[in-house]
Amino acid sequence: MSRLAFTTLFALAFLQLVAAVPVANTAAPSDSIRPLLDARAGFPDRAGHDRRAATLSSASNAGSTTSSSSSTQSLLDMVAAVITKLSQAKAAKTAGLSTARKSYSALVAFGASYTDNAHARSNADRGSLRNFAPFSTWNGRYTNGPVAVEYMVQSDLSPALPQGSGGVKLVDYAFGGSVVQNGLDGTGTAYPAAENQARPPRSDRSLRKQRSKRTDECLYSQVANYLADLKGGSIDVGSGRVLHYFNTGINPVMAIFNNMLRAGSSAQAVSYAQTAVANNANALIKAIRSINTDSTVQSKTNGHDFLIVGIPQMDLTPVAHNAIPSSYNQRQINAALSQLQALTNQYNTALSSFAQSFKSEVVGGNVYFFDLASLWTSLTNSGPEYGITQGTKTCLSGTKMCSNPNQYLYLDTLHPVTSVHKLWAEKMNALVAGNS
Repeated sequence: MSRLAFTTLFALAFLQLVAAVPVANTAAPSDSIRPLLDARAGFPDRAGHDRRAATLSSASNAGSTTSSSSSTQSLLDMVAAVITKLSQAKAAKTAGLSTARKSYSALVAFGASYTDNAHARSNADRGSLRNFAPFSTWNGRYTNGPVAVEYMVQSDLSPALPQGSGGVKLVDYAFGGSVVQNGLDGTGTAYPAAENQARPPRSDRSLRKQRSKRTDECLYSQVANYLADLKGGSIDVGSGRVLHYFNTGINPVMAIFNNMLRAGSSAQAVSYAQTAVANNANALIKAIRSINTDSTVQSKTNGHDFLIVGIPQMDLTPVAHNAIPSSYNQRQINAALSQLQALTNQYNTALSSFAQSFKSEVVGGNVYFFDLASLWTSLTNSGPEYGITQGTKTCLSGTKMCSNPNQYLYLDTLHPVTSVHKLWAEKMNALVAGNS
């Protein structure tokens, strides 16, 4: 039983005794009870004794008799004082815990090109960067400036992530072109975008020979590298909480969709695609869970949270429209886009549902799901509200940049411009800051 509840029950029981006996015939509280009442009310023992003694003496000299209701009211006032003090103490303690839990010292990011900040990598993985103009201008990023996670850790972003005086450090493990798990249901690293990676239905032997061109760091490898770095002490996540960030799935979903189209979108191909999407979502969920239960994470971080980000509404992207065979009529085009929409929704729903249930597993931490598909739909359909006048065209034409990239949604057929990354970051920070 809490201290506040015990005190309240004690006071109510005492009031019942007082109400049952006329105060005029009741002796003053004994010396053994006075200190208890004084302490419960928040008064020093001696001060409380003197206060009551003076009150009783005055009443005696005046020859007055205190009524039962008056005495009861006095005790009620005392109980109210006790409850107020205890409530204030509890609120202060809770506020202190809340402040501590909101302070992040590191954001650890996993994902693909939407998250890759062009961090250092081995020569074997240089293909995960775009080392040609104009992308070389931004060190190989898949956009014309910082990506969303880079904006998220900036202290001057509004709103900023809850942080201490040292700010929030970005530890980025994302690789452009990566998938959740190399080889899962035929998916492999995309280079530079998903192409020929999904394994076709077994009945279509003519397509089974297709393989991925590369084996960049998939999300499973990223997580393994993070845990090894944390254990070995090669990274420092600071003394605050760690926010683990996940945004991946575009490449495998697009690979699965492309292969479904090649198989003629038959009932068997559609069924296989749905199974493949489910397997990829489950693989990501498994990777996320592995961080939460890892002993090194438990011992070397001062608490950790999770931000799981869905994928955009892929049927709205130019890359999806370009993937549809030119021989398709409008009815077939619409049907194909509807199928991609369904695969996107399936993947995002799996992650959203997991995020909700995962909250019970992250003891002392928070789990957030950001609905990127909804934001994408809004950016596409209501672009002018965000300053976007070109919601379907690309800023980049060959190697030539447009003169007004901030008015575009897309840099190329898949990747958003950096101003969209910033807007996206602001909304994610608002989600985390408002619910930590």
